[in-house]
This record gives sequence, structure tokens and C-alpha cells, in this order.
Amino acid sequence: MTVLLLAGGHAAAAPFALSDKPLPGVVRQMGYFPGSEQSPLAYVAYMPEGQGPFPTIVWFDVYGAGSMPPTGMVRQWVEHGYAFVGGSVRGTGCSPGSYLPFTVQDARDGAALVEWAGSQPWSTGKVGVAGNSQPGIEQFGIAALKPRHLAAIAPGGTIRSIYSDGWYLGDIYNASFAAHWSQFDQPGASRMLANLRVQAGDSGCLAVAAKIGPNPLVSMITQKKFDGEYYQRYSPYDRAPEVEVPTLMVQSWTDPAVGSSALDVFSRLKAANKRLFVLSGGHEAYLYSTAQEEVLRWMDRWVKGEDNGVDQLPKVRIDF
Repeated sequence: MTVLLLAGGHAAAAPFALSDKPLPGVVRQMGYFPGSEQSPLAYVAYMPEGQGPFPTIVWFDVYGAGSMPPTGMVRQWVEHGYAFVGGSVRGTGCSPGSYLPFTVQDARDGAALVEWAGSQPWSTGKVGVAGNSQPGIEQFGIAALKPRHLAAIAPGGTIRSIYSDGWYLGDIYNASFAAHWSQFDQPGASRMLANLRVQAGDSGCLAVAAKIGPNPLVSMITQKKFDGEYYQRYSPYDRAPEVEVPTLMVQSWTDPAVGSSALDVFSRLKAANKRLFVLSGGHEAYLYSTAQEEVLRWMDRWVKGEDNGVDQLPKVRIDF
């Protein structure tokens, strides 16, 4: 058992810590970082073997990125000289606590992960946040909190409003999507990835994984049938004017899950350096090679510090 030093000098027991080399040339660290309320939340970090420090990319989600982040993302970023950190939202994956879907607590914990990752000896102190869908939506909230290590964000597959483009389309309750996501999609992925971390040696996660079940989204949103502060505090449209870091938005105009409503967010961004890439494809268009080329160049410019001219390109690119 290792000891995790928290802000103010307080110590808390970290139930698990692992350092290994899962692939040639790749170092992996797995453990727990202090969330916004100093409770331990699960993370896993991959980085190139050898001398750092490295520019750092964070992916923070409710599916288990702190156990096993998207492998394609890991490979891409490490091969390009980055540290890649996956983190699990409170009450998901191996992170203890209760998960309350789509609340500002996610943003606070995400900002805490950015600050923690940026202060590690293997990090240059510059952190970019990547992610599609839920981990894309929450980037606006994280950036609005202005963590000092945050250098850029690249949200993909997002929406304009949590209320009108998420759970109440045209004021009509989006019952099937909400029910399936809360009963199966989110908890199912969260439990599966938590069990992978248990297999890696984190026996302390076994009890956490056993408690993962349907999340309370349906009961939360059916009690709040009208738009208001509850939804607006998390919605990209409402947070965009508070986002000042360089921002690349990636959005499919044929996304069957979230549509193209997030295009309306771009003009609301306060960021002096911003870019919008619109392409065709499904909800996972963010993972397509053309989108990842855009994300990589964006992070190379603002997180790695390369003068690659991306800030001189047209503000909008649309692929048909």
C-alpha cells in the first residue's frame, strides 16, 4: 500500500499503485489521484520509456478510462512523445463514490486531474484534454474552471444543450436513450473496464466494481422536466463564453446520437485560438484518422509547443 499526499499535507491511503512496461518502449503507471474533494479517483498513465518530462494528454470519462483508456488513443499519443492519462469519474470504473450523471462535480474532478497530471515529474506542466461524447461535453466545464496546467482542449461529438439536445428533444422526454444509457451503456462499460483493472492487480477495486449498477440519470431528469440551472451549468453552450484556452471542436454533421447542435457552440467560445472541424460519419467520427490528425496537430501546437502553423489555418474546415 502506498501513501497519497493530499493538498494541505494531509495523507490518505492509496489502495493500489502499479508501475510496469506493458509494451516495448511504453511505461504504465496505475493508481489514484486526489479528486476535487480529496477523495481518491482512479487513473492510469502511459508514457514513452526514457527521459521525460512529456507533454500530457488527459481523457476523463464515465466508462472506465482510469482502468483501460481507448487503446488507439494510447498508442497514438505515446508514439508522438506524449504522456497519456486516463481518469475515471467519481463513482465509475474503479473510482469510489457515487456517480451523479452530468453534474458540475465531473468538471471539478476533471480539473483536479489536469492539475495533478500537470504537476507530476514526468509532465512538462502543459496538459491537453481530449475526448468524444461525454468526455467531450465535460471539457467545456473543465476549461471554464481554468486549471493552471490546462493548455488546450479538443472536444468531439458534443451537443449544444444538455436539456434540449440531450434528454428533452424539442421538450419531449428522450426516454429510450436515457433509459438505455443509464441502465446498460454507462454501467456496463464501467463494470467491464473496472474488472480489467482488477485483473491487472488492483484487488481493492473488486468491491467498487461489484457495486456498479444502473446510474440515477432517469430519476434525476424526470424530476427536472424543464430547462434551467441544473442543465445549463453543464451545457457546452452556457460554458463556452468562459472557455479561454485554445479549443478545437470536432463534430460530425451526420452523427445519429447527438446531431449537429454543437456547431452553435463554436461562435460562443471566448478562446482567441479556436478551430472547428466538421466531417461526416457516426458518433465515433472523432476517432477517424482525419479527425485525429487535426487533434494531434492542435495539441502539438498548444501543448507540445511546436510552431506548426495550425493557428494560421482557416478557423473552420468542413469535409464532405
